[in-house]
Amino acid sequence: MTSDVDVKGILGSHDNEEDSFILPTCLFHLFQIRQRSFVFATVGELALHRLSLGGNCLQNQNIKMWRFFIFAAALYAAYVEGETHYGQSGKDIKMRCGGSSSEVFWKHNDNLIFRVDKGGKVAKGSARVVSRAALQGSNILIKHLESEDKGTYTCTSIDRSSRKESATHHTLEIVTVSVSVTPASPLLLSSSAKLTCEVKGIAKPKIIWRSSNTTREENPVSLDKVEKSGTWTCQVEAQGMTFEASLDVHVIGLSAADKAVTVQQGSTAVLPCSLSSSSKGLGSLRVVGGGWRQLHPAAAGGPQLPTLKMNNTGPLLWDGAGIDETKVDFPKDTLSNNLAIKLLKVKVEQAGSYKCSVKFEGRGTLEAEVALHVTGGAGGSGPPTGPSSNQGRAQTRSWLGVNMWIWVGVGAGSLVLIALVVAVVLIYQGNKRKKMRLRKLRSVRKPLTANDYCQCNRQPRGGDMNRPARGLQRQHVPENIRMNGGHGGRQYV
Repeated sequence: MTSDVDVKGILGSHDNEEDSFILPTCLFHLFQIRQRSFVFATVGELALHRLSLGGNCLQNQNIKMWRFFIFAAALYAAYVEGETHYGQSGKDIKMRCGGSSSEVFWKHNDNLIFRVDKGGKVAKGSARVVSRAALQGSNILIKHLESEDKGTYTCTSIDRSSRKESATHHTLEIVTVSVSVTPASPLLLSSSAKLTCEVKGIAKPKIIWRSSNTTREENPVSLDKVEKSGTWTCQVEAQGMTFEASLDVHVIGLSAADKAVTVQQGSTAVLPCSLSSSSKGLGSLRVVGGGWRQLHPAAAGGPQLPTLKMNNTGPLLWDGAGIDETKVDFPKDTLSNNLAIKLLKVKVEQAGSYKCSVKFEGRGTLEAEVALHVTGGAGGSGPPTGPSSNQGRAQTRSWLGVNMWIWVGVGAGSLVLIALVVAVVLIYQGNKRKKMRLRKLRSVRKPLTANDYCQCNRQPRGGDMNRPARGLQRQHVPENIRMNGGHGGRQYV
């Protein structure tokens, strides 16, 4: 482009040697411009201000021509350099190919990615990025960006009608945002930690850490006491863009469901203790000790309590060496997060404070305390239950830990319920039999003719009245009348 401009006419006639450095000096400052968003502002600054590098660039009589030249050169530099994109590692980015065309060529650092011919057929090239690239019309989409994807992307398109070629250039910079926590997650409850966010590929980033209810504009971030699990997000702001990376912080604690356990003498006491995460979720944490022990007052001759162990393969187990299993019951299989044990046939002397603990290699120890109260014996931790304390009232008995009167009430209620069910069943069956009897009576077939027939005695016509009457002759009765006319075939005369 500069070949069409009369450089001598622009500069004018300069006899001194100092003026001969005006053009190179100004061009040097011009091509230091790397961001398109500042091209025109910097050009204006060059046109209106003096630069002191052995002389003044714009201090001459042809200042208008200088402005035109610098403006044209800036446009040319912007065209050659093209757009600069910042893509985050692991994310996707889309780059456009301007103009309508019938043929398109996409290249990465002179390595062909795609070629689209006149018929729309797509041919893949040998560029490394081709396996993660896809065409969307004439534009290109690159998925799951990697650090090797940085460089220059060129789209060359050929116009359908004029067969004129045009090129669009893109410069891709890969921004990497990596987050970490020290020590590594999972963390122990109430321990300290440090969050670090590292940014590469972009200048002067502003880093902000955010959680559900906290914002910290610092890096790294120090946490004095971690109390709960959660997600921390590192937000990076630079060049008018925002990049993010998230970090899940997992916190493990040890707790007892009941801080105090009360049982009767001779019964079984369950001492609760559980991790907030299963043993499979311990990650890099390794258990090197811990277990149960009685704090105070320590019972003389009390049973030995189990301790924790973890072998090389990882499962968390109870170490039952020397444990009297008639007094202490504990799981023999691999432990998950439930570390509870049972004390069998508890005595009053075993009342007191018990501690459950889990010791991790190089991290510290988690602890939880449980208070055990034993009632039902003289000198125990509960009120005395001797005859003197029970005068004037009957001693209450229990079965399976439930008051005996409650069992009596449950039994009486069950009997009443059974009686009601039996009564309902009997009433239902009686009503059913009555209905069947009525239905049977209604279904009996009625005779076609009536059961009553008339008989008549008369004098035969033309007979002698003084003549003794002959015996009545039997009248002929049809068969069906004899069958239906009742009483065993009545004789008609």
